[in-house]
Amino acid sequence: MALKFLPVLLLSCFAMSTALQVTEKELSDGKKIFISKVELNWFEALDFCIHRDLTLLSIKSAKENEDVTKAIRAELNFDSKKLAHVWTGGIRHSQDKYFRWINDGTKVVKRVYTNWFTGEPNNGYWKDEFCLEIYYKTKEGKWNDDKCHVKHHFVCQEKK
Repeated sequence: MALKFLPVLLLSCFAMSTALQVTEKELSDGKKIFISKVELNWFEALDFCIHRDLTLLSIKSAKENEDVTKAIRAELNFDSKKLAHVWTGGIRHSQDKYFRWINDGTKVVKRVYTNWFTGEPNNGYWKDEFCLEIYYKTKEGKWNDDKCHVKHHFVCQEKK
C-alpha cells in the first residue's frame, strides 16, 4: 500500500524543491521575474527557465534595470565582501560583434538601452566571454560579459 503513494510523494517533493529555487517578483511595469536561489551556468539557467515556460531576463530600459537591481539585491542579500554575478538573457555568438537578447534576438545596443560597466563588454582578460551578467560590483547593477560556463544566480521572466 505504501508503495502506491511513493511516486506521488516523490513528485510532490520535486515540485516543492523546484518552487523553492526561485522567488517571483513583479516590477513596476507589471513584468514578472523569477530570481534564482541556485547558481547554474548560462546554458543550464536557460534550460531551467525554458522547462518552466519562462525565458532568461532581457532588460530594455533604465527603469527596468533599476527595478531588477533592487529586486535582486533584496532577494539575494549580497554582502559587501562578495561580488555577486547574475545571468541575464544576453548572449553573443563568437562571429557576431553584438550581444542579443535570447528571448527575441534583438541587439543589445545603446539606442535601445545598455548599462555596461566601464570598459565592458571587453571579451575579458581570459577571452571567450559570450554571456551577459549583471555585476554587483557597484550598486547600479552594471553589466559585464563573462564566460558562459561559470555558475551564477540568474533571473527568468515570463515569455511574451
